[in-house]
Amino acid sequence: MVKTKGYPKRKSAIHRKHLSESMIRFFNSEKGKIWKQNSSKRQKNKLITEETKIRMRKGQKKFWSSERGNKERERRSLKSKEMWKKRKREKIIVTCLFCGKVIEVTPAGVGKKFCSRKCKVSFRKNKSFEEIYGKEKSAIIKTKMSQSMTGHRCSEQTKQKISRANTGSKTIGYCLTCNKKFLMTPHEAKVQRKKFCSLKCYGIYLRKLWKSSETRDEMTKKLLFNTLKRPTSYEQKIIDLCHRSHLPFKYVGNRQVIICYRNPDFIEINGKKLLIEIYDSYWHPKNYEESRSKIFSKYGFKTLFLNEKDICSLNWKNICLQKILNFLKENQMDSTKTSVS
Repeated sequence: MVKTKGYPKRKSAIHRKHLSESMIRFFNSEKGKIWKQNSSKRQKNKLITEETKIRMRKGQKKFWSSERGNKERERRSLKSKEMWKKRKREKIIVTCLFCGKVIEVTPAGVGKKFCSRKCKVSFRKNKSFEEIYGKEKSAIIKTKMSQSMTGHRCSEQTKQKISRANTGSKTIGYCLTCNKKFLMTPHEAKVQRKKFCSLKCYGIYLRKLWKSSETRDEMTKKLLFNTLKRPTSYEQKIIDLCHRSHLPFKYVGNRQVIICYRNPDFIEINGKKLLIEIYDSYWHPKNYEESRSKIFSKYGFKTLFLNEKDICSLNWKNICLQKILNFLKENQMDSTKTSVS
């Protein structure tokens, strides 16, 4: 059993003002006193749950008396003073990376490396992120900077500031194709971004590179690697089908084989010039099969095309398997005819 407290004096006094005179007379009379005694007995006999006990404790903490509040403030102020004294005593010595000055720092400022902002700016001047932070940390910082600036549009004032910065003392550069002089901003010269005087010279330079077969293959592989993610969901289905039914086809759509700057999806393993191409008619033109088969036929390859209708149908396994087996049989018959003749 727990004793319950009634209303505080302040609340009861305010509450009594609103009551009528008849109610006040009733409480002061003998009947009212008997009613109060009976009500207090009922409250004593009541059982209080643990939830109500917790609520009562929280309520008692909220409403402090003036004496208790003053004591609590004094206790907290003493605690904070003691903490500050400890922090003032504990100090760590740090040397500036730029000027070599010795500094006393609190434990919170352990990561401090410079004595002032001037030393920090002068240390970072004419240095890249990799030289200051290293390769790993610089890559993380650059990605965070790019993410924060996506969708951000510069105001006219910032554009004017950028133009003033770029219209400073310009440096002279020489074009790689025509050896013509052209002006560069300090930032372009530092990063070595601008190497041509015009877009025409840049196009001529790329055409020269495109003539060599090695650079051509490298460029096509890079383009395919950056634009496409392989294998697709359709290609994965055919890979699983070839693996289960032991079909003589290998997946090559991940830039392993390139024929006339085109990357086929599947190629025959046993030396026959057979290819399988998988495509979606929504993303490709109407004459896709004709144009693709003409290019591969120049090099002696025969192609089988599988559409989304074949792969996305309910009975897709049987449909695709029959098409591939018929494609193999037709080419075997052609090879036997050529050998007989």
